[in-house]
Amino acid sequence: MDVAASGYHKHLESINAELVDVNHRLERLYDALETSKLELSDLTPRIQVLRQRQDQLQSAKEELEDKFADRKVDLFYTIPLPHDGTVHDRAEVPSIVQLGSAYRIRTNDLRVMNSMS
Repeated sequence: MDVAASGYHKHLESINAELVDVNHRLERLYDALETSKLELSDLTPRIQVLRQRQDQLQSAKEELEDKFADRKVDLFYTIPLPHDGTVHDRAEVPSIVQLGSAYRIRTNDLRVMNSMS
């Protein structure tokens, strides 16, 4: 994983951790409201602030995931190289030219020609 991907991953982890915290806080406020420990007028401003933060974090998470997904597409294919690091100058792709037809093989190898007779 490169440095940028590592940075994305760490940032995504921090966003997820904060989202968990905000969701937990909202649950506690809703519990306090349901058990009538506090009045709705007391909790409304705090719930609104937490919901706004929740929306901001969710948007940041989606944006970061989109950037990371785009980066994965950009980095998807790399040219395979030999393990020892050597680079070959000769062509490694075999010829696709077909010699002969489906019924007969055309070759310059006399051994093959003699075996066909």
